[in-house]
Amino acid sequence: MVKVSLKFMKFRSALTIFVSLFVLLFTACSWNPQKQPSILVIAVEGLSFDSFSCTSEQVQSHPDFAGFRVFCEEAVRFTHAFAPSSLSQPSLVSLLTGLYPVEHRVRNQGGDFLSGKLTTVAEAAIEKGFRTSLISGGAPIWRKSGLAQGMEYFEDNISINQKKLFRPVRRSMELFEFNLQSRFRESAFFTVIFANDLMFPGETTKNNSGEIRSRTVGSQLLELSESINNLVSSLKKLGRWDNTHVILTGLNGGLFNRRPGEERGYSLFSSNTQVKLFIKPATKKRDLGLQWTIDRNISLVDVGKTLFDLVGAVMPQQSRFSVHTLVNVLKEPNVDWPQGRILLTESAWPSWQGVGVERYSMRMDQYLLIYDQMPQLYNTLIDRQEVSRIKKDDPLVKVPMQRFMEFIKQNKLTPWRPLPETLSEKLAIARDLWTEGRADNRLEQRLRHISRKRNWDSQIWGWQARELMQKQNWKRLLRIGREVDNGPWQYLARQHLGEQQVPSELKKCEKTLSDFSDVPSLRDCDDPIFSLFAAWVREKDFSQVTPLKERFLRQYKIFLRDQKIAQMNFQNGLTWSVIKKYPEGPSLTEIALSLPRMEGFSRQVKSRLFDENL
Repeated sequence: MVKVSLKFMKFRSALTIFVSLFVLLFTACSWNPQKQPSILVIAVEGLSFDSFSCTSEQVQSHPDFAGFRVFCEEAVRFTHAFAPSSLSQPSLVSLLTGLYPVEHRVRNQGGDFLSGKLTTVAEAAIEKGFRTSLISGGAPIWRKSGLAQGMEYFEDNISINQKKLFRPVRRSMELFEFNLQSRFRESAFFTVIFANDLMFPGETTKNNSGEIRSRTVGSQLLELSESINNLVSSLKKLGRWDNTHVILTGLNGGLFNRRPGEERGYSLFSSNTQVKLFIKPATKKRDLGLQWTIDRNISLVDVGKTLFDLVGAVMPQQSRFSVHTLVNVLKEPNVDWPQGRILLTESAWPSWQGVGVERYSMRMDQYLLIYDQMPQLYNTLIDRQEVSRIKKDDPLVKVPMQRFMEFIKQNKLTPWRPLPETLSEKLAIARDLWTEGRADNRLEQRLRHISRKRNWDSQIWGWQARELMQKQNWKRLLRIGREVDNGPWQYLARQHLGEQQVPSELKKCEKTLSDFSDVPSLRDCDDPIFSLFAAWVREKDFSQVTPLKERFLRQYKIFLRDQKIAQMNFQNGLTWSVIKKYPEGPSLTEIALSLPRMEGFSRQVKSRLFDENL
């Protein structure tokens, strides 16, 4: 009996060890650190609903559109998706909090930042074991916005110069791929890539074959698509594509179809607020791609609530507005949220820029109400261009108008007063003025016209002077120099026209333009770059010439970069956090470099800038 018992005990022990090893082996083989689906959000400034069409022959056949084609074939398409703000930063914050801008309080792209009291999807994702990151292409998405909350890796460190003001999306995606193969290799990830390439149509791009594209917003769209396709290919090679929820969305519009009389910063028409939205859900490898469309209105705020659901978290803060998850329509094309929801879109651009109050629009089914002092109501089902206003007392819209007015009263919304006509005209001229390859032969005439209507606006006079300098229209420059009593403009024009200088034209520091050895005048100068230039010109000691030249060039390149940023800010409707007085008229340094006797110094500066591709 003892022998039998011992044998039985040995057998049971061996069996226990075998079972334990089998379970351990089975668990090790079946456990996959990537089993939890990852989430990738590609958020694009200006990717409006009309930027491309999945059914167009171009998207179906052009090789550079392969990236967008993947989403057309494998993702759920939301044809009526709307941004909660005309500005991209508030829209992105809504995407990451599930709240409207009026609730999360990030309403502009200047000093507003996300409160630490609110929880982002990234913070919820970390608690669920995700590795988190946000990679920004640059303005307006910076760390100061508060969007770094919950992001283990927040990359907004961009080296910019006059020719490169942003990080191209191709480079951002390369950074993400590096993270994927290093930081996130063994983990599910939650990553946001912000792309602002469409704002820079003047940037040269090349396709994968090395062919240079034309410099247009359409070419930037092709670059975005091709970069997305490269990323999709990498995700598939790494075995991460199928098990990743991928969201491709615009944050606003206004780059492909500008509405006359409206600027990107404050327009609430569909061309500026209706965005592209695709959601490719995580699937099993054998599953077919999803090709259905959802035509009912949704807001990017709904996408925020959906992201909380996708990371497996309960949204900690609840919106007072009607917000619904989209999770169920990623499984089957049956809409489970009611018709008749009112979606709110705002622009806090006027209050941010100090030219008015916030502007609001509301959508309910096919109706759009823009709540101005004279409200604008449109039926977008039969009026896609939103050009035929409906009278608010029209009996056919009695019910929707009642709903809108109840919503307005409940949320204490105030009507918006349109901008002064001359300000809108100034913004339109600035956009055309700083657009590369412009073909507006009337631009100089438009500048003269607006400078008469806004004769107090020194910035517009400065733009006109800069334009005249570039065209070497010295007679006209002399004339406007007299009109606004600008001595340096008059002096430069007289030098080129061979006319005698009027002694009273130049004051204090400006006198140095006529005599760089005039040290007393230079002491009155509060322009450090001009002072450096004057020191370089005046220096006789050869051993000191090169160091002084280099010091000047360093500061001058920074000046040119800042001027370029300011120009691009105006071109994009003053949507960046840039001091509004820039770009100014020609600086003393630019005037000095344009003097006939300074041609040798001017050549040296231009040569250096050319060599450095600036």
